Amino acid sequence: MRNRLFWLIASRLIITIILSVIAAALHISSPAGLIRSSSIIPVVICLLSVLYWIGLRLLNNHSLQAHLQLIVDTLLVAWLIHSSGGIQSPFSALYLVTIFIASALLARRSIYAISILSALLYSALIAFGHGPAVTQDSPSFVGDLLPRDVLFRVILNLFAIFVVAILSSQLSERLRHSAAQLATTARSLANLRAFNERIIDSIHSGLVTIDLAGNIITFNRAAEEITGYRFTQVSGSPLNIVFGDLTEQIQLSMAAIERGNRPPRLEMDARTADGRAIHLGFSIALLVGESGERTGYVIAFQDLTEVVKLEREMRRQDRLVALGKMAAAIAHEIRNPLASMRGSVQLLQSELNLTEEQNHLMNIVIRESDRLNQIISDFLSYARPAPSRPVLIDLKQELAETVKLLRNSPEVTDKQVIIERYPPGPVIYRADSNQMRQVFWNLTRNCLQAMPDGGSLVISLKIAEGNQIEVTFKDTGIGMNEEQVERIFEPFNSYRRGGTGLGMAIVYQIISDHNGRIFVDSQPGKGTSVTILLPEISRQEQSLNYAETESLAVSYR
Repeated sequence: MRNRLFWLIASRLIITIILSVIAAALHISSPAGLIRSSSIIPVVICLLSVLYWIGLRLLNNHSLQAHLQLIVDTLLVAWLIHSSGGIQSPFSALYLVTIFIASALLARRSIYAISILSALLYSALIAFGHGPAVTQDSPSFVGDLLPRDVLFRVILNLFAIFVVAILSSQLSERLRHSAAQLATTARSLANLRAFNERIIDSIHSGLVTIDLAGNIITFNRAAEEITGYRFTQVSGSPLNIVFGDLTEQIQLSMAAIERGNRPPRLEMDARTADGRAIHLGFSIALLVGESGERTGYVIAFQDLTEVVKLEREMRRQDRLVALGKMAAAIAHEIRNPLASMRGSVQLLQSELNLTEEQNHLMNIVIRESDRLNQIISDFLSYARPAPSRPVLIDLKQELAETVKLLRNSPEVTDKQVIIERYPPGPVIYRADSNQMRQVFWNLTRNCLQAMPDGGSLVISLKIAEGNQIEVTFKDTGIGMNEEQVERIFEPFNSYRRGGTGLGMAIVYQIISDHNGRIFVDSQPGKGTSVTILLPEISRQEQSLNYAETESLAVSYR
């Protein structure tokens, strides 16, 4: 209502200006009395418009203002008709304009009230008013019109007033009814759209719809979380910005649909907005319109990155178990003749009169036999590890002491920097102390050996999401490629000269025995990050060992 009143004020001023220009051009108000009247009316309308505008800014009763303005407009029209020739005035049609405007602002009863007021004022002008003549020679406002012509014009104008009132009121009611229905439909549509959006956003799978040109139409919340892209970033953009070229996959899915089969489940590698590699499983369905024509495609996808990692880990475990059993049997077969060979060499060395060179060669045989025996012992400890003896330990202290011991060894050069980051207070966990120290020792050594020309090693310990314990070793060394990372935990798989390839295999075995997980992230030339995740102690175990934990924490303070 407020906006319509504003436009009414503006429209009234525009109409006044236009009519004033027309009146001046056609010399409708040529007598002096008429000139004064036609000059006063625009001034009055301008002053009233200022008052209307002020009232519109200060008062909130817009309905009262609309009634007041239209009543005043009706009086102004009567004044203008009286001043411009009475029954012969060309401005009689302004009553119809006033009624039509009333139909846009007021209810039906108010429209009829304005119409009756207009009819009464017009009848009063004809019956009692003697407006100025159209020409100076005509003393009467009726001029040369006959009484029946006057009566015909009066009846015609009154008929027009009431017909316009009835028609405009019906049209106004229909428009209001249509507007109400439209508003209800719009609200229902908005609610339905919001409901559908909530359903789509509640789905844990990513959901993307595209048109036939491959441009993105919708992109739900799960899709944003999986890919890292926001809908505002990709809306209307080509699909290949997010997933790459899927033309072949779309054709494959459409061919299956045309044969009456379900679309195949597909997989692909992609990258998130920040460049992180992810593995997606997805399916493509056809999007059709109401008449059955193709309008686009729907792509539903899930992030299978963790699933693929777990599958690889399970396959690795199976492979390691099989390899370990086979190698353990071979190691036993090697160890027995190796001991016989070493003993025979020692016997010959002690009984024969050997030259210095022969004695040196036999020492080499004995030394290499000892080294080979140590490798076999290490492997057997990996393949058949001693049962762990988990107790409550402070992982922070175990890690710090292991790193301190390694700092003071000759394996650390001046070019290598070790940075330690620990949380305040002890980190109590149930584990085998010796095995955890071996894990920390092996990982720290591997990181240092990966930085022969120097670099930094960051060792951090923290409580991660889900109350898990996270230990990270991050170096700036030579790094590894994907194939090396894939085989890093296999026994006898070493990319370092002189390495046995058992260190990381033993680490993996120990962490698995503690129900933990280990992840390796590496790129050639950019270093390696090894992360260990140990599960939290169950609440029942925490309550059973609360007193023991407290005493251990106190002893470390």
